[in-house]
Amino acid sequence: MNLFSSLDLAVAALCVYVGTFHLYLYLRRSAGGATVHFPLLCYSIALYAVASAFLYASDAAASALDWQRIQYFCSIVLAVEFLNLTYRFLERRSDAPRKAFLAALAALFVAGLVLPGLIVDAERQAIRELALFGASVSFHEAAPGLLWNALMAVELPGMVYVYVLLARGRLLRKQADLTPLLVAFPAFFAAAIVDNLVYSGAMRLVYAAEYGFLAVLMAMDLILLQRFIGVFKEVETLNLHLGEKVEERTREIKRLADELREANAALLERNADLQEHAERDGMTLLLNHAAFHRRLGELYNLARRQRFAVAAMLLDVDKFKEINDGLGHQTGDEVIKRIAAALKESVRDYDLKSRYRDDGRTPALRSYDIAGRYGGDEFAIVLPFCGPQDAATVAERVCSRMRSLSFPDRPELRVTVSVGCSVAADPSLLPGDAELIRLADKALYLAKARGRDRAVVLAFDAEASDGIEA
Repeated sequence: MNLFSSLDLAVAALCVYVGTFHLYLYLRRSAGGATVHFPLLCYSIALYAVASAFLYASDAAASALDWQRIQYFCSIVLAVEFLNLTYRFLERRSDAPRKAFLAALAALFVAGLVLPGLIVDAERQAIRELALFGASVSFHEAAPGLLWNALMAVELPGMVYVYVLLARGRLLRKQADLTPLLVAFPAFFAAAIVDNLVYSGAMRLVYAAEYGFLAVLMAMDLILLQRFIGVFKEVETLNLHLGEKVEERTREIKRLADELREANAALLERNADLQEHAERDGMTLLLNHAAFHRRLGELYNLARRQRFAVAAMLLDVDKFKEINDGLGHQTGDEVIKRIAAALKESVRDYDLKSRYRDDGRTPALRSYDIAGRYGGDEFAIVLPFCGPQDAATVAERVCSRMRSLSFPDRPELRVTVSVGCSVAADPSLLPGDAELIRLADKALYLAKARGRDRAVVLAFDAEASDGIEA
């Protein structure tokens, strides 16, 4: 080995190191723009430099031809990877010029494999002498053949095209990190000029192509390094602000959750209002017919399970048709409203625990005393924990309360009601809640038949289908 071979082997070692590092990044899928193209470029330059080193050390014409052919194939791979990396740096999609250059290079590569004798001209060999730093070397070298000249004809416009793309990227797209490559390319062109002068015999210096390749490689490595650092800084910045972003997002989620909770509460309140409105009679605000029966059924089921007495009461305004016909329907409506108000005031003040929750929205009605407008001038009350005697007391109190009603606009008007009440001391013996209403209706019929303005109480008896009068 001589000085020239040693220099080329040092270049090869450096290229292998850089290529292996970037290949590791590629295999680990790291950031920074590492691709498989750059390691291939590095290894191609290393192989070119190794071929040059052995060419300088060759003392036989046959071995020199082999090393020159290896340089030919390395030059093709170098050109391909230069082109690929340029498009990668510029984030440029493949276009017609790129496809044309790649197709030409591929054709030259295949031609070199098929016709290796056309790479260099074996008939025109010479002993070349080079000198550098006081050292000199002589080696065999053949003149370029047809394929090598064709390769130069393709690579020259290709290099110009690549340089134009890089310059446009730097100037138009403001890609400042391309500057090292724009500086390295002229150095590579200068190396090519030096090689031509050395080959023509005008100069006795070492061939500079591999060093020009090395300059371009270092520029590309610098670009990749800068991009890697840029990505690393971006990740570091994101990590620094991640806590703030998470905290901000947490506050936003909490705010949205609070708004959703408030909206749900408002919706529940609105639904409760709508349900309450749907269950109420529009004139009296007592339970309507359907809601009264639903509550009666629920309370009846509870009474069956817990075995407590329950009573049902039906009220009918005496001679209500005469009030409507003689005093007008407006007066009749006022009578209905006053009776409803009296019922609300007259129900017992229990607060026994049950499925009926005290949610603050049920005005004046008690948990267990259920009052409703049964229809027209009829009203209904359900009283839990009421046996026959208690039911009779409540019925008489209701009749008395209605007799005391006064109407300032109609001082002559007196209102009485007939009350029919049914009592089940053991609701489990009842066939159903409808039986309570049936017996109460029967009792109401008896109260009217006995002259109105009175109450009749019937207690359920399993052996007497019409009940027993209390």
